[in-house]
Amino acid sequence: MNTGLRILNIVNEDTPTIVVSLDTDGRTYASRYHNGYAYVCDDTCGLRIVNVANPASPFEVTNITNYTDCVDAGFVDDSYGSYAIILFNNQVVAYDIANPAQPVEVGYYETIDPHHCITRGDTVYVADRMNGLHVLLLEHENGVSDDSRGALPRNAILTGNYPNPFNSSTTIEFTLPNNGETSLEIYDIGGRKIAEPVIGFARSGLNRITWNGTDESGRQIAGGLYFYRVISGNNSADGKMIYLK
Repeated sequence: MNTGLRILNIVNEDTPTIVVSLDTDGRTYASRYHNGYAYVCDDTCGLRIVNVANPASPFEVTNITNYTDCVDAGFVDDSYGSYAIILFNNQVVAYDIANPAQPVEVGYYETIDPHHCITRGDTVYVADRMNGLHVLLLEHENGVSDDSRGALPRNAILTGNYPNPFNSSTTIEFTLPNNGETSLEIYDIGGRKIAEPVIGFARSGLNRITWNGTDESGRQIAGGLYFYRVISGNNSADGKMIYLK
């Protein structure tokens, strides 16, 4: 039996009634609402975006089928615009949804088995059934654009590290839009740079580096909150991590 979007009238919470149904070809994992649209995650036909401004007459405005096994969605609204964070079978993909009928992919983060996400500000928390919790940041390219929103996030980098918190070492993952020289800087809570693990040349796509929690002198750091920054060309992204000692 197919599943899909069900819109309920909950004026009477004890006896909700179905107003309308919109079936999909596969199994629907989640449906998330944002600014008059429902984002329906389906395991067969990917992401379907449905206009629900009139709940009694919803209609699909587009669908994203180049990725399959869509499982969840979250949203980031910041000074640059509105973005949908979509979880597919092995990727977290960010879309500019200024026009929900024409979403534009602006960044991605490769993982193994993402299952659920929550957003707070520009931070995305992704629960992965194989790798645990990923904490990601949606960062934007620095620069000036003719677009009225300012800099366009066409080369967004999604970063995360796991485990987080950690007590021996942590792996920092970052996705690059292009090949290039790349550096990693680590700062303490006072803003002092304490380490700069060597990366050098990194290829486009997913990259990883493991940090063992030591400073530039090779000494083990104190427990607490630390920040890291990945820099590649004109792109950069920041993250937070906690060291438990």
